[in-house]
Amino acid sequence: MEKVTAAAVQATPVFLHHDETVDKACRLIKEAGSNGAGLVVFPETFIPAYPDWVWRAGVWDEVSEALYARLYENSVVVPGPATEALAKAAKRAKVYVSMGVDEREEGNGTIYNTQLYFGPDGSPTDGSIFPPSSPGAAMGDGAGAKTRTSRRAAPRTSPPRARRT
Repeated sequence: MEKVTAAAVQATPVFLHHDETVDKACRLIKEAGSNGAGLVVFPETFIPAYPDWVWRAGVWDEVSEALYARLYENSVVVPGPATEALAKAAKRAKVYVSMGVDEREEGNGTIYNTQLYFGPDGSPTDGSIFPPSSPGAAMGDGAGAKTRTSRRAAPRTSPPRARRT
């Protein structure tokens, strides 16, 4: 069995800034690939950000409404320019990529908590999931209806060994 080095990205997005966060993710994919990673994994809703305010702000107060509007405007359309950029980054780095995004469905205001997957050839597959508890106030239930799967061989991973770089 081939061993694959996994890179767990622990970075912050450029909060609610779609383009800047996509650019940052592409740089991090390149860096991880250059350091020998075969699999690069990003956190939940890295692009454009996790809607953390749902735990503290009122559901429909003025602050939340403004944040939800920015979240929607900066969420990822699948397929679209962000997925194209991420696919190219995965292909250039020759790595598998697992990317957490807020995915927006055009026209109806729904946002999904989606994990996108790209192979080292840049080919994408994705799956939508519904987040538990309060983030559901900001996101719709994916219920698996949009989930696409791939028969592509994905790397198997072993328990991680901590390593600082």
